[in-house]
Amino acid sequence: MKYRSILVSFCFISVIFLIIIVSILYPLFKQKPEGKVIARINNYLLTDADFADELKGINVPALPGDKMQAWKAEFLEDIIRKQLMLQEAQKLSLDKDKNFINMIERYWEQALLKSLLDTKMREGATTETLNAWLGRLRNSAKITINEKNLKELDADNTRKK
Repeated sequence: MKYRSILVSFCFISVIFLIIIVSILYPLFKQKPEGKVIARINNYLLTDADFADELKGINVPALPGDKMQAWKAEFLEDIIRKQLMLQEAQKLSLDKDKNFINMIERYWEQALLKSLLDTKMREGATTETLNAWLGRLRNSAKITINEKNLKELDADNTRKK
């Protein structure tokens, strides 16, 4: 019995010691953001690389020095507002909402299909070769259809909600 209490005490002290060591060393090994930090928005670090990514697809005006600085400051404010709204949406768990997840899945599927078709088109595919390719995919796939369940679907199951 005495050995058991000593063993339990040792395990407890070891766990406490491990927690202390990890909490001290974690900040040293935490991955640092790539690039220079431009702004901290709560726990989010906006780096110069993030700022450059946000600029992609934007028509950046050709402005003289002071006006360009003012434009960049306003653009940064837009990024900050966007990040604050994203953080608030996550705080409200909107990122876990079923409708939101379904919307993301539909977007992901469409983007993936577009990427696939773009790849095929770059390879020189035509409507005929795409149809033949799809036919080969279907023929090589294992597809089973439950006719009974398909027939039992009523109009309410097939309508968009």
